[in-house]
Amino acid sequence: MSSGSLDRVILGACAPPALAGLFFFIYLFFFDSTSSYSPEWNNRHDIKFIIPNFISGAFFTVLLSFIFFGIQSLMYSLFMEFAVQKIKSDALVIFVSLLLGALISSLFISIIGSKALLIGGVVGILIGCILRNHLNRSKANQLFKRDD
Repeated sequence: MSSGSLDRVILGACAPPALAGLFFFIYLFFFDSTSSYSPEWNNRHDIKFIIPNFISGAFFTVLLSFIFFGIQSLMYSLFMEFAVQKIKSDALVIFVSLLLGALISSLFISIIGSKALLIGGVVGILIGCILRNHLNRSKANQLFKRDD
């Protein structure tokens, strides 16, 4: 496995749980008024409440995302690297990444409903674009014999 390939596998395994956890937490904090993470749970205007709860809540939500989605993200990353990245069409690669992200996030449907698919799809698109850009950039660097 080349250095660029290893970089993409690590990026593809670590970034999706972090992004999905952060997006999930932002959804809970700002849009779900029944959640204990919501500013409406306590005084919305009390900055002493909002900032510490936002930071600690975001940290623990991202940590839980790694626990629940770490293995799936590693499998996603390996699949993207060794099967999907061989496809020439950027749009098809990003579409497959969207589908894989939505599939992985479907575990959370029972908690937040169909918004889990939306969060997973957005994360899939972002990671697909990042990994594809990284692949194209590493190919260009190999062509010109440059290091990243």
